[in-house]
Amino acid sequence: MNKILSMIIFLCVILFPSAVYAEEIPEIFNDYVKCASEATEYKTITKFDLINPQINFEPVPDFITKPEALEDLELFAYLWKNAYAGSFYWEKHGIDFAALYKETRRFIENSSGEIEVLKFERLIADGLKEMRDGHFAIKGKEHFCAFKKFLVLFTDVLLEKDNQNYVVIASPLDKIPLGSEYKGPKENLFKTLSPEGKDHFLLGNFERNDEITASPTSTFRFRHDKIEEDVKLPLHLCRVGECGKQTEKVYEVKTGTNFISMIFRTFDFKFDPELKNLAEVGKSLRETDALILNLLNNEGGDAEYFGSFTEGVNEIYNSRYYKANLVSPPIVQAWANIDYSNLSGNIKDAIVSMVEYLPVIKKKPMKEWNFDVENESKQGSFRGKAYMLINRNTASSGEDAVNIARSSFENIVVIGENTLGITTFADQLQYKLKNSKIILFLCSAITPTPGLQEGYGQLPDIWLDSSNPDLELEKWLSNPKGYRSFLK
Repeated sequence: MNKILSMIIFLCVILFPSAVYAEEIPEIFNDYVKCASEATEYKTITKFDLINPQINFEPVPDFITKPEALEDLELFAYLWKNAYAGSFYWEKHGIDFAALYKETRRFIENSSGEIEVLKFERLIADGLKEMRDGHFAIKGKEHFCAFKKFLVLFTDVLLEKDNQNYVVIASPLDKIPLGSEYKGPKENLFKTLSPEGKDHFLLGNFERNDEITASPTSTFRFRHDKIEEDVKLPLHLCRVGECGKQTEKVYEVKTGTNFISMIFRTFDFKFDPELKNLAEVGKSLRETDALILNLLNNEGGDAEYFGSFTEGVNEIYNSRYYKANLVSPPIVQAWANIDYSNLSGNIKDAIVSMVEYLPVIKKKPMKEWNFDVENESKQGSFRGKAYMLINRNTASSGEDAVNIARSSFENIVVIGENTLGITTFADQLQYKLKNSKIILFLCSAITPTPGLQEGYGQLPDIWLDSSNPDLELEKWLSNPKGYRSFLK
């Protein structure tokens, strides 16, 4: 969601807390939230303007004193507990923050002189290296990001299912002749576009982005002439991620011989004059038999624009939406610290009200959660077939659009590769440690999607391995019976 729009909604939630706080935690958040409401302490944080962050950055010193380092460590621990929405989750899933705190404090106390900021920073980052949160970052002498992306790497082998066997029908290597049978685990099989009556599969595996080598390979087991053997095959990143920009426009409608393609380049709020027309565009496509929804390389913005388009096409759109907002002293201060002198309208009014709310939480400091759960399931009117194209550059609200489409269209197939996978933690805020000038990027909300893991993203129903996925899909739609994969 666009940061300013998200901020307005967030501030409205805080200003009327009695209507939204819950004593019970909805089941979907049980793994993320320990207590819906608890007392905490109030600490004054370093002023940082979220709207104009460029004015906040100061040179990071090479060294700070031991008392200054201890002060920054205490503030970091306070922010981890009170400003980061993912702290409880990650402490349950492999992050020993207590050990990190003790080790860092021991390093500071045992140092003979001043504390080197780079070592201080690296010590913290190393203790958090197993986190997977694409919005969490530490920016000081270096830039640590907790994002771990899982990418699919494919071979150039194509398989066809024959009863319970998977037979090679395309192979770049003589040592895997056509007709060989794949005998490895099914987790390495990725269903792809196939001619009618056939089931074709790509062969590959998931790899973490920071573990992929320059010339990746993997071993797969095959049988030929009654002999089974392991064969090492070269791998490549799924080619769908290499496709170029789909349009120069904010969105574009393209008409094919037997389909209409709707390309969404962005949902960025700054293009509101164009995007607010999507509902009417959707209405004009209600009678389409085959509708391609192209979200390739869409980096997001506000998924409500896609929702309005879906409502235009389908008369309704369903939203499986789960969000938990954290409200606490540092988060309230973060918003109240914004310089609103050059702002106007709702956003200025909201921040002014936030400034007025600050003494309330200062007098009674609480860490509280509010929950927003929507799980609609209404049947829409669209009777055509929808095909959605996605890739690893489809991100944020672009990923939310996949969720909306899957929840709303009765007959939809998602095609391409897995999306970016930055979906679980949201509403990033920034904080500055007073002495080291290190900037922390921490999320104040949780937005889980059932079945979706951070770093994996939305998985397609049908995988492709083409740098022209739109043309490959159009080729299949034009001749589904005689379709031949580009690998053949």
